[in-house]
Amino acid sequence: MLQLFNTGILLHLKRLVKKLPVSITRNQLYDQQTKQIIRLVCKSNSHAIDVGTHYGEILDVMLQQSPNGMHFGFEPLPLFYHRLKHKYSSNGNVQLFDCALSNRNGATTFNYVTSNPSYSGIKKRNYDRKGETDTEIIVQTARLDDLLQNRPGRIAFIKIDVEGAELDVLKGAEELIKKDQPVIVFECGIGGTDVYDNTPAQLFQFFETKGYKVSLLHQFMKNKPALNRQQFEEQYYKKLNYYFVAAVRQP
Repeated sequence: MLQLFNTGILLHLKRLVKKLPVSITRNQLYDQQTKQIIRLVCKSNSHAIDVGTHYGEILDVMLQQSPNGMHFGFEPLPLFYHRLKHKYSSNGNVQLFDCALSNRNGATTFNYVTSNPSYSGIKKRNYDRKGETDTEIIVQTARLDDLLQNRPGRIAFIKIDVEGAELDVLKGAEELIKKDQPVIVFECGIGGTDVYDNTPAQLFQFFETKGYKVSLLHQFMKNKPALNRQQFEEQYYKKLNYYFVAAVRQP
């Protein structure tokens, strides 16, 4: 009980920080840029997906920008999922799933970082600060292609933030991506991607074979040229950026 209480206080403080008018951290900047891209590419009736919904900040922007669309949120942590269910209980434009998206259906152990839930994932990632506390829970895994076979229409936008498992999520959504060609904001950084034995080259190839180009978020919004494979790998290995956007065409 005390652990849940402390986690609640921590989340409340983080929400307060996010409301400040400046980008305090790089994560805050990426969040702001993600919201701007949603406003850029989504229309009032667009459908969108939030993979790693957490407490719904990005999902809120999807609803604001596309009030006539259907939006899908995926959150495997029980505490966060139940809060989201309560938050959106009266909103018929939101469908929530309490599973971890992957490239296979089933169940798996999931590393819940109680001291910093945003670090949680199927595998234990490398923490960038000391003193993190975690525990293992069991969660269901599912392929996006299976869950959204009967989606209401074309998916315009997807955000994926799953602490390194992004490529597995993408592989489980190949048919949707090929058919709908959504704009995809995703994370790819050392300490996450490599924990799953994945590389930036593999992520780049996944998108390239489907006609996608990968860009930095701010460059995409300014219609600047996309990154080539070497530039994308440089961003990763030199730790220049770890949030990117993939799209078939510029906005």
